[in-house]
Amino acid sequence: MRDKLYKMKKDAIPFLIVYILFDLVIGGALVVSYKNLDPSLSGLDRITKIFSDFVPNITSFKFFTAIFVDFAGFMKLSFWFLVAFVIMFIAWQIKFAQQYDYEGVENGSSDWAKGGEEFRKLPDGREILNRKSGFILSKDHYLGTDLKKVIINKNVLVVGRFGFR
Repeated sequence: MRDKLYKMKKDAIPFLIVYILFDLVIGGALVVSYKNLDPSLSGLDRITKIFSDFVPNITSFKFFTAIFVDFAGFMKLSFWFLVAFVIMFIAWQIKFAQQYDYEGVENGSSDWAKGGEEFRKLPDGREILNRKSGFILSKDHYLGTDLKKVIINKNVLVVGRFGFR
């Protein structure tokens, strides 16, 4: 559960950055455009005027003044942008959530032998795997390093990844 929360927090950071940029630039430009409207306009004329002033407000960096022009309007629009981004984030998490069959369970070759038969000594007294010492293969399996007991090549290739937090 802790890993899932960590992953969700890690995935939320890009969404938060995009939300802040979108809110500041797009929301700020829309608020400034709306505040500079002529009150005599109505309906479709208001909408066309807002969007015709929208691009000049972005290119002239007037969107930075949105907080000072109409703070309440900017906060309302920011709230609705936040709601939209939270819904998009949840939908994205649901759609692209990876399901692993063996998450948190050791499922390699060490899981194949259940009764300890992998630690059995060979007829001549040699051993291949050891419970206590040697090269670490998994949580409780070691490749023995005693040259008298183990007569196999000691070269070990580690395939996988290490996660650090």
